[in-house]
Amino acid sequence: MIRLQDMRATLLTVAGVAVGLAMIGWPLNARQKDVAAAASFATSKIARKAVDGKFKKWEVAAVDPKVASCAKDGPPPRAIEGDFNSDGTLDAAAAIKVADGVHLVAVLNRLEDAFVIDLDTVGQATADGFLVLRKRGDKYTDSTGLQDFLPADTITFVRCGQPTVAYLWSGTSFRKSTM
Repeated sequence: MIRLQDMRATLLTVAGVAVGLAMIGWPLNARQKDVAAAASFATSKIARKAVDGKFKKWEVAAVDPKVASCAKDGPPPRAIEGDFNSDGTLDAAAAIKVADGVHLVAVLNRLEDAFVIDLDTVGQATADGFLVLRKRGDKYTDSTGLQDFLPADTITFVRCGQPTVAYLWSGTSFRKSTM
């Protein structure tokens, strides 16, 4: 009989290998990339402690299958990583399922701690949209029609048939903007 501890260790090993392979550019299929991204969300002890401190019981949320069908490049990831606040450290974002619904959260990693920001509510049982990482320097058009370039890696949330919502780092907090 397999012990729960052994199963957990095996899952963490598999997730760690997938994340490691993804980091060195090993070709992974879309499903493997999704599992790796979801598994890597808040895996550092510091980041996990920060998320656990804000949400007592949580898990990375599934994307509603109807919404996932809107993704152009295959199944959308359930978590993304980027340097959202331009401090040189890799941060993470995910839709997480908690007792009162699905929340979009960002984990800003710092040298010795991590800070969790609850950005938005994005569903009840599953995420009603999906995450897309927009890279620093990408050109975008805001809701007023003005064009600009992203100053940092940016969390965006896409809902089928609706404008994309961007969460832009302002230096002290995220500003929600329609693109």
